[in-house]
Formats: sequence, structure tokens, C-alpha cells
Amino acid sequence: MLEEEGRGVGEAIRQVEIDRREDWAAMLGQVNQTMRAEQKAKDTLTRIWRPLFGIEFGLVYSALGAAFVYAIAYAESPINAVGQIGGYVTTYLGFGASVLGVYVWQRSQEKRNGKA
Repeated sequence: MLEEEGRGVGEAIRQVEIDRREDWAAMLGQVNQTMRAEQKAKDTLTRIWRPLFGIEFGLVYSALGAAFVYAIAYAESPINAVGQIGGYVTTYLGFGASVLGVYVWQRSQEKRNGKA
């Protein structure tokens, strides 16, 4: 009886994995469709915002990381330095996430209105 339950659990896990793969495939199909539509857009900013946003975030994260390490390494009180820098990092990440969130929200409305 225990073996039968074990087989049932194994099959259930396999089914969950299959369903998860199908969900991922559907999601990636939608993402690819959106990115293709952005590439064909007439507006230059719509076509290049993702790469620019990625490059900008990469550069700024690198600079923030270097500044963070420098501040901790050369501070008299590293704990205080972490506390002071934390506010700046949080503010920057908040602004970046806000910009991205507004863009995604607006893009979703454009799709619903048939403008995308």
C-alpha cells in the first residue's frame, strides 16, 4: 500500500512539473510577443527603453556597490556607514522601481485599448 501511495505522489509531482513548464512556455510566449512589438514600434524610446534601463541600472548598481564597499572599508564606524548609505540606496531603488512600474502600468493600458 505504501508503494502505491509513493507512485501516486510521484505522478502528481510529474504532473505539477508538466503544468509548470506549460505555464512558463505561455508566459514566455507573451513576453516575446511584447518585445517583438516594441522592436517594431515607431517611437524610438519604446524600442530602446529596455536596453537603456538595463545599462543604466547596471552602471548605477556597480557604482553603488563600489561606494558601499569603500564607505564600509574606510569608515570609523562601519555600522553607521551602512545605516547612512541605506537611505540613499533605498531611495534610488524606489525611484527606479517607480519608473518601471509606471511604464508597465501604462503599457498594459495601451494593450487593453488596442494601441500596442
